[in-house]
Amino acid sequence: MSRYRFVDPDVVRLDLSDGDWIEVKRELNVGEARRIAERSSRAVTDPETGKSIVEADLNQLAVLETYITNWSFVDKRGVQTKPSAASIKAIDQNTFLEIVLALSKHVATVREAQESDPTEAAPNPISA
Repeated sequence: MSRYRFVDPDVVRLDLSDGDWIEVKRELNVGEARRIAERSSRAVTDPETGKSIVEADLNQLAVLETYITNWSFVDKRGVQTKPSAASIKAIDQNTFLEIVLALSKHVATVREAQESDPTEAAPNPISA
């Protein structure tokens, strides 16, 4: 009998400092992983020279935008916000780094579990 080779849309809650949390996908499917790779190597045109250059440092943003499904973050009025490309770019740098570290640990944990059980799907690469 063949084994199941698809990614289920499971979500995991990761605790952050000060009682905050993020919910992330347990793992990415191949389409999501490829979208991260594509976004991480996007070329843009330098307006001064007209030359095409590769935009750097997009990988971590692309990873967070793909993995994060929900969070506890609130606006100035105390209303819970929704994660989006714009809201992820608006968080402070320490929070961004905390999320990157928590997500990296999550991905490593999933990878270890998959390595110990060869019937699990292949791990998703992340360079956060």
